[in-house]
Amino acid sequence: MTNEHINRINEVQAYFKRTGEELPDSYKHLGSNGNGNGAAELSQTPEFHFYRQDKARNEPEPETALDGIVRRNDVLCVVGGSKSAKTWMALQMAISAVHGIPWLGRDMDPGDVLYINFELRQADLDKRILRIEEAMGLKDSKHRLMSWNLKGVNIPSALMLLAELNQRVGPGQYRWIIIDPLYRLLGAFDSNSENQMGQLMATLERMPMDLDTNLIITDHTPKGDVSDREVIDLMSGSSTKGRAVDAVLAIRRHAETSIEQDLYCLEASVRHFQRFEPITAEFVYPQWELKTDMEAERLKPGERRHRSGAEHVLDAVRNHSRYADIINHLALTHSKSEKTVKRWFSEAVKLNLIDQLDDKSWTLCNV
Repeated sequence: MTNEHINRINEVQAYFKRTGEELPDSYKHLGSNGNGNGAAELSQTPEFHFYRQDKARNEPEPETALDGIVRRNDVLCVVGGSKSAKTWMALQMAISAVHGIPWLGRDMDPGDVLYINFELRQADLDKRILRIEEAMGLKDSKHRLMSWNLKGVNIPSALMLLAELNQRVGPGQYRWIIIDPLYRLLGAFDSNSENQMGQLMATLERMPMDLDTNLIITDHTPKGDVSDREVIDLMSGSSTKGRAVDAVLAIRRHAETSIEQDLYCLEASVRHFQRFEPITAEFVYPQWELKTDMEAERLKPGERRHRSGAEHVLDAVRNHSRYADIINHLALTHSKSEKTVKRWFSEAVKLNLIDQLDDKSWTLCNV
């Protein structure tokens, strides 16, 4: 074992010694040398396993947790850029599980959910859940969705979190545990260190096995243009993270996203299933919706998202106020018919992007 790993074990032992609580059984096998250093030995490693064809043939197939993405006791990472509605997606997954309904058309293991929230105030989280349920036409889940609000709470490491969960949660109590977001568990770890991220992910891999659950974590992509990266390399920091989880579900901008449609390409790198075919989804506040009529075409490297007609109207109104001048500018600048640019104008009005000053003049809203 590395010194860093031993130090993390020492942290757990010191925590329980300080609080007077009993060390969880799952950590007792790590041992201690009796002087507080906690020099551990892995005394309960599994026996060697001998392959036999007849035995393998009779083994039951592992249960699927999320169709085509992860199996029972797997780890799934939902990764996306800043403000790409990752939390809304994770919450919709949680709601789908507790209500026993598909998530974006995919069967999902139904059952109770524990949502570990590091970023939102409790009231804000509850309001988000309520809005999603109301938008989906769902009634109260009757205490099947539990949240653990850790915003502002210092959790030094994932090992500490797992130790605390072992105290609070019984095996099989929750069908899904969701950690949002992952970076709040880094503590003193360096996200670019392969060794430290390997230790972090090993702890997270252990969580679904110890607690007989399925684990979802959210993570953000690195800064800059990541449109040309492979899905498995989208998690920020060391590439160890993406290779440790069982599946990575990536949220990236769709080529046709616009001010009217918040479109995304959902792609996945999966370990246990056949190749995941990318899908198109739209975030229509407050929920995600599957767009089966659109090909999943994400923005290419260096490409800007598609500018809609309503956005062109905004540009025109910044320079012209009279309706006739706005329409004329749009038609000449974009070589479009009067009918087309008037449709753009109507879209901008419906979206509350522009406001009428009088019977002939317009201005930008909130200006």
